[in-house]
Amino acid sequence: MAMWFGCNQNHYEDVAPDVPNMTMVRSFKPLADTWPEMPDGLHSLWSIRPDPQELLAGQHDQTIINALQSASALPGNLLTAWHEAEQASLSATTVQQVHAHMLELVHDNTTSVRYGAVLTQGGRARWVIPGLDFYGIDIYDLHETTDPSTTLDRFNSRMPRGKRLVAETNSSAVPHRPAWFREVYSWLAARGGIAMLTFWNPSGPLSGPWDGDAATKYALNRIKHDARLLA
Repeated sequence: MAMWFGCNQNHYEDVAPDVPNMTMVRSFKPLADTWPEMPDGLHSLWSIRPDPQELLAGQHDQTIINALQSASALPGNLLTAWHEAEQASLSATTVQQVHAHMLELVHDNTTSVRYGAVLTQGGRARWVIPGLDFYGIDIYDLHETTDPSTTLDRFNSRMPRGKRLVAETNSSAVPHRPAWFREVYSWLAARGGIAMLTFWNPSGPLSGPWDGDAATKYALNRIKHDARLLA
């Protein structure tokens, strides 16, 4: 299966002229009863954060079901609730309950959307449940000294069995980016990873703006090409 590749949706227009034909974007749009509209019909990893108590009481079920059904025309979309929940004011037990509720909703109402969790690079198994469709990580070149393979290996060892993806990744050091992205991709490709999404934020200390750096542009276009060809 090919690996989806892309970036965060709010900076897709910045990146796309230099890295055309991406296959997925990361959407942070609020919960609504229709799936987020995608640029050029791309797939998406949609991150939502509905109130946990309202969600567990079933108050958002119909809205989520409507959104899932509206996504059916483009199979292959991904959904996660409460990404990086370790950094929110929620207990691990509540987050586990959220994942169980969401997984049941997704599996009962669509075959075209998969549901999973996205954690920080320090995330541990108490923030997820077994049986999710994927386990994702937001991984950055912290202090410009992070080894991506070591960090991904550590994350992989903590998670239950299942598909892996990288939901956000970048280095704030422009010269580090080509090698960083290649190593993240290579790790995923060797383990059947299903998606790799870069993240860009002009005011973000872990990422920074898309600046069209030639070496980064070449690396990402090569990754995009190779990701499409995975068997």
